[in-house]
Amino acid sequence: MTESFKIFINDTPLLFVEPGFALESDSWVELQMDAYSGVAQLIQDIYSREKGPHYFVRVDSTAKVLEDIRKSFTTVVAAGGLVWNSEGKLLMIFRRGKWDLPKGKLDPGEDLETAALREVEEETAVKGLHLKDKITVMYYVFKDHSKLFLKEIHWYSMSSNDDSPLIPQAKEEITKAEWATWSDIGENMKNTYHSIKDLLLSGMEKIKE
Repeated sequence: MTESFKIFINDTPLLFVEPGFALESDSWVELQMDAYSGVAQLIQDIYSREKGPHYFVRVDSTAKVLEDIRKSFTTVVAAGGLVWNSEGKLLMIFRRGKWDLPKGKLDPGEDLETAALREVEEETAVKGLHLKDKITVMYYVFKDHSKLFLKEIHWYSMSSNDDSPLIPQAKEEITKAEWATWSDIGENMKNTYHSIKDLLLSGMEKIKE
């Protein structure tokens, strides 16, 4: 099966596609891999650009690309959740001017599932969480103290029937935590990250299972 692999670079999507992969939209702008010394230079170049087009690159192996990216950048592993309540509402947070979903880095020795549950509870004060399936793994490149890092976020589907007040975690710069209706989700997606929008648009039915 022909594979593809997507990474978000400063919220700009970059899609690596193997031969024969059919793009679903003509809005993607192609970059030539042979114009760069390697995938690290390609990522650094896109990070330095203004946010704009969605880029794609044709490669022989997406698995090899991910391996090269891991070798080039320090990886930070995180986990988070898409939490639905009994009314079919989604738990969303508002952080640093954007709608987002609760997530965070693993503590030393912590497994992914434990981290996902802990981070969701810490960032929103929601109780009674039930972990369901892993939805996907998403990859991001971010900068910290002038150095680029690779963030690998494992997203899980969760449920909770807790109806106690949500409390946004102020020290994480979260100013709102709320249960969003389908209408709210659509409105919030107008002010969120490409990665979060992708996650919601591509997995709504799977998320609600």
